[in-house]
Amino acid sequence: MRPVILITICLLISILSLSGCRKDATSSTPENQLVIIDDFQNFDPASIEIDAFEISEPRISGDDLIFSISYSGGCQDHQFTLYSTLAVMESQPPQASAWLSHNGNDDFCEAYLTEEIRFDLTELKENADSGSLLLRLHPFQEENPITPLLLYEW
Repeated sequence: MRPVILITICLLISILSLSGCRKDATSSTPENQLVIIDDFQNFDPASIEIDAFEISEPRISGDDLIFSISYSGGCQDHQFTLYSTLAVMESQPPQASAWLSHNGNDDFCEAYLTEEIRFDLTELKENADSGSLLLRLHPFQEENPITPLLLYEW
């Protein structure tokens, strides 16, 4: 009888410990932020938390930048931040760069999560001189933007 009780207890502990790493990626996830960098010359990209991620299906709908993002984790909340400047490249339409960062909060769980996230681009629109921008979206620390560039019109 004792071995059955010990096995049952061990199984319960195992199930409870494993279920802790199966956190729903969308539950209580903090809102994603757009951060405008006023002084790009003194901006230190090394101060930004950068954990691995993959972007797919980027698009703009209304004032929202939307894309699917995939990353490893499952035990902690993950924060995504979009950094941009108000400076634009002179072209038709003007081009603005934005860099995406990911802070996984030291999440060492091994689930591979994919979710759709969105960023409100209204602040970029409010500070632009024209009725459109080409958005050059960069995963942080990558020199080349994701192509094709994203047309933001209002």
